[in-house]
Amino acid sequence: MKRIHGVLSGILFLSSFSALAAVLVEFKQGDGSTNTMYFQGMKVRVDSSAEPGYIIIDLKQNKIIAVSHEEKKIIDMGNIEHDETVRHSQPLNIEFVKKGNGPSIIGYATKHYEVRVNGKKCSDEYLNKTMPKNLGIEAVLAKMPSADSGMEMMQDMAMQMNPCLLAEPGISAMFSRYGYPLRSVNANGELDTEVIRVNKKASLPAGGFSYPKAYQRVDAGKMMHDLQQKMQNMPELTEEGMQNATPEQLQQMQQMMEQMMKKMGQPGE
Repeated sequence: MKRIHGVLSGILFLSSFSALAAVLVEFKQGDGSTNTMYFQGMKVRVDSSAEPGYIIIDLKQNKIIAVSHEEKKIIDMGNIEHDETVRHSQPLNIEFVKKGNGPSIIGYATKHYEVRVNGKKCSDEYLNKTMPKNLGIEAVLAKMPSADSGMEMMQDMAMQMNPCLLAEPGISAMFSRYGYPLRSVNANGELDTEVIRVNKKASLPAGGFSYPKAYQRVDAGKMMHDLQQKMQNMPELTEEGMQNATPEQLQQMQQMMEQMMKKMGQPGE
């Protein structure tokens, strides 16, 4: 009887460990910061070394929540959008052009593809098809949303965006066909992201998939609406203002919008 109890205790211990363990995938960013993703069941947590806080993507509940320790806020980003048929003011022709074998990254062989949109080179991607399956996160990645970084709203404000940025959701959707990006290099030859570490039995950071109860909860949809109202009152962002803006001014406004979206806690690749 004692032996049976010992076996049962061992099974319960292993089951508890399995339930608590998470799959970790860590990325190095071009600016030197790191993003760490924790996969457990149908939930994903994203931590960044650049900002105090984290993002939770709950694919079962169809929700994205951003936690900002700096502002002590829980930002409800709304439901996950999976529609890749976003209508753009510019037609987008996305091509993955195979360039040959890439380097081995954290022990995984890669294939090198040049991604082009409307004939313009956007990035060099080093892709691998086996890593998600080996880590047991293939099904989760297939359901992950593609962040559009507010591009649709920027188009509504008459901003002529870079086609590479507009095509990001479509490019992300095509990775399931060509492979998971282990390294991404932008058109200028600068590193965007690279996977530097994986762990199939990682521990979740403090807080796990919960939210601080004392933080203020805010609705990102309302924040977006208020931001759009403010932008409409800025003369430089009217259709006439945009037409008279120099390329340098357009680039500055584009960068400003991207920074504002990040400040709101919008998750992105």
